[in-house]
Amino acid sequence: EEKKEEEKKEEEATPMEVEEEEEPDEPEPVAELTEEEKKAWFAPRILPDLTPRDFGKSFTKFSLPSEAEGFSKVDFEWAKKGAAEKYLKEKVLEKKKTSRVDDIRPSEWFQETSTAFTKQFAAWQAKQVAWKNSEAGKKAAAAKKDEDAEEPDIE
Repeated sequence: EEKKEEEKKEEEATPMEVEEEEEPDEPEPVAELTEEEKKAWFAPRILPDLTPRDFGKSFTKFSLPSEAEGFSKVDFEWAKKGAAEKYLKEKVLEKKKTSRVDDIRPSEWFQETSTAFTKQFAAWQAKQVAWKNSEAGKKAAAAKKDEDAEEPDIE
């Protein structure tokens, strides 16, 4: 038992020598961007800044900062002012095409137009029912039925 204990102590006392292989100096690989990555102004994010619901409620109010809002100076670092305005407008229009709008309300004009159309449609339907119930309408319906019966089915 004493021998075993001494062997364990010796093993613990002598550090294990690990041979490290020296790698020859190789140049590190250079990252290359694809054409699509070169065209992108912003890196894609894994987590969005806003939830989709909050974004949908507020993206139509997005604007560029201006001195009229109280800023002392506005610098456009990544693009000129005109290009930045164009970019923002395009992004907002793109989002309008694809985003769900939960809080949309029809305008007064739409309400008036819809009411007028509904009344006109009801009047047309009443005229159609009156004509179908008249003698002329019944004769026309019977004549059409006879025409359809006389024509052979083409298959």
